[in-house]
Amino acid sequence: MNKNYIELIKNIRLKYGFSISECINFIKKKKNKTLFKNINNINIKNYKNKVISGSSNDKKYGFIIKIYSKTDFTLKNEIILKFINKLKKYILKNKIININNDFKIKKYILYLSKIFKENIFLNDFYYLFGEYIYEYNHINKYATIISCNILDKNKIEIIKKISIQIISNNIKYLDYNNIPKSIIENKKKVLKKIIKNNKIIKKKILLFIYKKSLYNQKYIFDENIRIIELLEKNKIIIYNFKKI
Repeated sequence: MNKNYIELIKNIRLKYGFSISECINFIKKKKNKTLFKNINNINIKNYKNKVISGSSNDKKYGFIIKIYSKTDFTLKNEIILKFINKLKKYILKNKIININNDFKIKKYILYLSKIFKENIFLNDFYYLFGEYIYEYNHINKYATIISCNILDKNKIEIIKKISIQIISNNIKYLDYNNIPKSIIENKKKVLKKIIKNNKIIKKKILLFIYKKSLYNQKYIFDENIRIIELLEKNKIIIYNFKKI
């Protein structure tokens, strides 16, 4: 094996906790063995996951991330639960912005994979800095972090309900202006293949935009008001949000 090949195996092991034989088999499936960027194509559909989230004491930073393993049993193990608690404290203390560049975390994930003899890895990491970060975690399956202006206790309850709406409606964007044009164009192309009427296509695109953007939606706890109107009424500003 040449040095590049060995280094590639090391990187894959650190990232995903694969055994050496699993790394070799993984590389063999790739057309170009030197393209390390392709390792992100791993199929995680068969993996179980748990959502980890948190916000700093000063509420200026928050994060969400998923930890994956082959079985629910592993994720419920006391060793994993202790790691999750340490990981949360470590991320918040250091205000991590790139989980993949942190050698300490990679090393410990590899250690856990060896203990349980299965692949354990982290993915779907998002973070936000802001004036006030609100974090909501729903039974370790879904989570949001919302960057907003400083809130009193009454207004925090509104943000909590908006977090629930983001999760339940699978909202991905703050406003329609935040939806990439490429996504809308791709949606149009798909519709044009099955629908010939331009008016119907236009209506479906508007519905698609409505479903994907937060501001345009009706508040699910009071459908007489839209989210944007609710925020303006209560003088709440949402700058950004992330969800998994």
